[in-house]
Amino acid sequence: MRNNHRDRTICPGRIPDNTSPHSTFFHPGSASAAERATFLMQKGVTIWLTGLSASGKSTIACALEQHLLHLNKFVYRLDGDNVRFGLNKDLGFDEKSRNENIRRIGEVSRLFTDACCITITAFISPYRADRALAREIHKKDNLGFIEVFIDAPLHIVEQRDPKGLYKKARAGEIKEFTGISAPYEAPEAPELRIPTDECDVQEAVRRITEIVTFWFIRAVSEEAAAVYACHSESWTRVWSPLALSSSFPAYDGCAGSESFSTFLMA
Repeated sequence: MRNNHRDRTICPGRIPDNTSPHSTFFHPGSASAAERATFLMQKGVTIWLTGLSASGKSTIACALEQHLLHLNKFVYRLDGDNVRFGLNKDLGFDEKSRNENIRRIGEVSRLFTDACCITITAFISPYRADRALAREIHKKDNLGFIEVFIDAPLHIVEQRDPKGLYKKARAGEIKEFTGISAPYEAPEAPELRIPTDECDVQEAVRRITEIVTFWFIRAVSEEAAAVYACHSESWTRVWSPLALSSSFPAYDGCAGSESFSTFLMA
């Protein structure tokens, strides 16, 4: 039993947040993390995709979400542009706003992952410190976090430029644009690096699925595996690398032979 006010495994009750100036109390639920994982037959993990604009984050995230859904996994995607229509609509693109943008997404992804969801985030998230904070938020609650560097050279993403943003940034029409007039701090030790100038969408999804499978999905309790085996051909067969690599569904006409340049990644 961990002495942590966020721990979902402790007995129900109200625990004060001593860091808050107000009378704020955290109210733990009665469903433990282990119980949730057993019934959902998976553990949660955040797959944090980071990289320059047009590197391929959004397209990979969409394809990965669909692939895992076809494998009957509880999965959800958070996209950098989409959250600015609601949750983060009050934020700009200066450094302070970017910091807050990632802090909020770090907290939201933690909630999804705590619910045993495979949470896919697709954000430029240019600063190492912000990504480290997102990782720490998960680590405090014993939640999985996989940083995936969607790596594409600047000259490649400028060639793709599906939204015309690099052209505008070069012309001075967009201020503080990552990679041009604002820095991008590449991950120093990501769990996975995907060079999108060398591999296609299908291969990117295969690599991420493989690491998720062996690190987290098969890490459910033995009880969950036993329950699953009673209602399926075989736990091992369903989650073998062969089954995963051969079950990739069609994604909006995306075949393995297609390149990232063809799709003009966002």
